[in-house]
Amino acid sequence: MLRGDLGQPPGGWPQVLQAKALKGGATITVRPGSLLEKADLAVERTNAENACGRPLDDNEFSTYLAYPKVFAEFNNVQRKYGPVSVLPTPIFFYGMKAGDEATLEIEDGKELVVLLTAIGGTRDDGLVEIFFELNGQPRVITVPNRSVVSTIKIRRKAEEGNANHVAAPMPGVVSAISVTKDQA
Repeated sequence: MLRGDLGQPPGGWPQVLQAKALKGGATITVRPGSLLEKADLAVERTNAENACGRPLDDNEFSTYLAYPKVFAEFNNVQRKYGPVSVLPTPIFFYGMKAGDEATLEIEDGKELVVLLTAIGGTRDDGLVEIFFELNGQPRVITVPNRSVVSTIKIRRKAEEGNANHVAAPMPGVVSAISVTKDQA
């Protein structure tokens, strides 16, 4: 900051403080952005959309430009788990404990009240049942327990981004193929 990477405050920095902090290093006295190389925004947008796997609006694109790795990781978490930005930070990082209640505003004027009632034991397949109330209605979901290793072999799933793989919401078996190659 004292070097001028974030710009200069009106009147500049106190010279003695700046010299002591920089230990003789050079200062930036022009607008810091003017020192950056020119960017091809069309190429950068293509790179950003490829990294995120979807089109980005201008706000998302500018966030990606400022924090490419962080935004791409956040985008992947959101794609996998949904709109996690509505979760309070402690719940996002540490989860909930039995008895915890959270009110999540999913959009203006629309809130969900989640009460975690119990967490079941881990099954052999590494999954655990989560018992909770959503707006007072009891629910149960099954989620992976990431702190254990499953003793059952997990079947291969469709690879994300691989156009040759077809994901299915439930297991199945191809019983017949009713077309031939190049058939219209």
